[in-house]
Amino acid sequence: MRDSICKECPTHGIYYVSANDPDAECPRCREAKDLVYKNFLKSLASGDTEKSLDNYITISEKQKKTLEVCKAYVGSIVQRRNNREPLKFSLLFYGKPGTGKTHLALGILKALAKEGLSVESITWGELTCLDVPLQYKSVAEKTITRLKKVSVLVIDDLVRATMPTTKNMIFDIVDRRHRDQLATIAITNEYEKHFMKHDPRIISRLEEYGFFLPFMWEDYRKMRKQLNKKTG
Repeated sequence: MRDSICKECPTHGIYYVSANDPDAECPRCREAKDLVYKNFLKSLASGDTEKSLDNYITISEKQKKTLEVCKAYVGSIVQRRNNREPLKFSLLFYGKPGTGKTHLALGILKALAKEGLSVESITWGELTCLDVPLQYKSVAEKTITRLKKVSVLVIDDLVRATMPTTKNMIFDIVDRRHRDQLATIAITNEYEKHFMKHDPRIISRLEEYGFFLPFMWEDYRKMRKQLNKKTG
């Protein structure tokens, strides 16, 4: 195999790459990453599959800086995974509805899924559906266990879960992730002074290794619609 170079993957062992592309990734690693990404896309609602960091429209400097933070966050998480360091760092998006919080959160997950990290997004309504009577708990517990273990979890819209049992369930998820030093991204439409009162146990854990990002610009959906009309 004169035109090939022998390399060794720490996970899959020996593999060969073209001499013209000596830095090519292990093909089995690439297949595994592709599978993670495809499965994540399947888990999304049809309207969310196109959301990414690359197509988030920015006009103001605040939006541009927020996008830069999100991209830097992706790089940091991937680097920590590669270095086998605890992921642990969390983000909390807060502010006005319609400002692109979910768009950026899903964009982060999509970028991380492409790198083979296990990711998942769940809404407060979906979490509420997991708060079921005892006879149905076995099914819900499988989902709750998965949410505790994925590398990066998005919880969207955190503070709308008001039932004490649902709050306790969210605390159980966030607490376990905090102890295992996994990354969590929480989203809320509330302003800071309101969500800080939501559940101090949850907020405290997110805050310890977390970065709070305010979304205080105008409705992103309206702005994107207007820009599409101008460019259409």
